[in-house]
Amino acid sequence: MPAQLLATHPAQTWRYPKGVPEKVRAQLRKELDFIAENIRNVESAEGSYPSPVWVQGIVFDTGKIKIDGHADFLAEPHVTLKGGLQLQQITLDYFKPITERYQLSVQQGVLSSDAMIEYAREGTNIQIKQLTLDKLVADYIHVAAIAPTEKIAKEAGKATREHSNDPTLEVKVDRLQVRNSQLGYVNRAAKPAYHVFFSDANIDIENLSSHLKDGVARGRASGRFMGSGPSRIDVAFRPETKGPDFNLALSIEDTDMRKMNNLFRAYGNFDVVNGKFAPRVVEEQFVLHRALDEPYRLARSIEVFSRSLLRWSSPGFATMAIL
Repeated sequence: MPAQLLATHPAQTWRYPKGVPEKVRAQLRKELDFIAENIRNVESAEGSYPSPVWVQGIVFDTGKIKIDGHADFLAEPHVTLKGGLQLQQITLDYFKPITERYQLSVQQGVLSSDAMIEYAREGTNIQIKQLTLDKLVADYIHVAAIAPTEKIAKEAGKATREHSNDPTLEVKVDRLQVRNSQLGYVNRAAKPAYHVFFSDANIDIENLSSHLKDGVARGRASGRFMGSGPSRIDVAFRPETKGPDFNLALSIEDTDMRKMNNLFRAYGNFDVVNGKFAPRVVEEQFVLHRALDEPYRLARSIEVFSRSLLRWSSPGFATMAIL
């Protein structure tokens, strides 16, 4: 006879991946309802999911989660599942201890998503209709002594080689939105350390996929560089087998250069008394694993328009004007 399992507000017996902080575990245990039916001890046909599964609950105080689908709890080598997953207003700062292990500091933000997931014997398929990040404040933290571009190139190249066009993992996002956010980069290895960021960031990306067969992803972004310069980015992105390649057009206008003084001190040993920063990268195609290894290609695509007075910070400083 098929079994039915009903669990309301699960107790302390839940098991979690290694490294999940107790604060996160307590929030997940707070209010979660789970129902599974028709659990059978017979082998099911390939691609069959005989057991209806329903999960609904409140996580992280205000967030909501809902799973509505079917599963095969006795499948080998692991449980299989196919169904809809909805997340609403999931608070991201609870995940800060986890993201910091990957040098990503998330101070705040909420996530909402509507997706279909199939976790099968032959692989995983994730189809996300809508993914929204609202009021996100996040920084990538660079701490190693190696050059930042070299580290980013290695990490990006490894990740894209592992997952781009991987037949066992397919991820597609119909629409990704980032709204009213601040995204930045902190280099703690530099002397002095510096922080560059875009505030008031709004990003809209469509047709983002890990597989080339799904075509080109296109994105638009706007914000204020260093909280000052109005900025716009347009990008077209293609997942390739050796790593993604993309077309990029970037425009930044009238950034107050004084906000960039720690960056200038770290790499040029000078600071800026007054001036505006307005680089432009004309639309050009980049292959990510090559462009990050050859940053001079980016530099040659940039035109800097500025009228500034620079004060050298070295002993016996001199003054000069860039006209």
